[in-house]
This record gives sequence, structure tokens and C-alpha cells, in this order.
Amino acid sequence: MKRFSLALLAGLAVAVVACDDGAGPGDGACEAVTPLSIDEAGTPPNIAWTPACGVARVEVTRLDNDAGGPNTDETVWRVQAATNIINPTIQYGVVPAGATEMIPDATLVSGEQYRVAIYVFDSPTGDFFLQASATFTRP
Repeated sequence: MKRFSLALLAGLAVAVVACDDGAGPGDGACEAVTPLSIDEAGTPPNIAWTPACGVARVEVTRLDNDAGGPNTDETVWRVQAATNIINPTIQYGVVPAGATEMIPDATLVSGEQYRVAIYVFDSPTGDFFLQASATFTRP
């Protein structure tokens, strides 16, 4: 019985360490996201990620493709929450429950390239960490 209990405790300790490696928020938020997907043909587009875990910020940026001039990338929509409560799938321009729209959504222009990025919030440090990003061109 003692050997079984020690083995069980050792197994639980390994499981706990595997769930939280100390490098991220450790609060059930996304720690490894693949892939981030955008249904760019949707009106408005849908944004999803796997696994279905919480994030605290979703940001859409219009990319400047003019290689000759200064970078003029522009954030066209940002929603943010105080904790990692934003779960997939979300729709561009629709504020998820519990989140605040920090930058109102702008019209997505056909032929323009955009980047979607999702971030988790680490409460001990107060920092946002990028978890995944993907680009798409609006049809």
C-alpha cells in the first residue's frame, strides 16, 4: 500500500509540473496554442485557436506592405479582459463576454493583409504574453 501511495504521489507531482512549467501564467490559460485559425471569408471573420483555452487579449492589426517606407502597421481592433477568460471562437468586432473593447473595430478592407494575435495575462507579473499569431488577406 505504501509503495502504491508513493507512486501515486510521484505521478501527481509530475502531472502538476507538466501543467505549469513556470514560464507562463499557470492559471489555466493557454500556454501552447496551435494553430490560430481565421475564417477570413466570414463576414465578419471568425477567430479560433486550439486547444480551447482562455486568453486575455485578442488584437487585429492591418499590416503595412510598403517595404520602402516607415512601418505604419495599425491596430484595427483590440479586446481585452482582466483575466484569461476569452475563449474561442470569437467573431471580429463582437466583444466577448467579460472583455472590454480597447480599440473599436474598423472595417476590414478587401485585399489588405491583417495579423491576428492572442495574448495571455500573467497576474504575478502583470504582463501580457503573445501565445500565437497568424496573418490573413481579406478577400
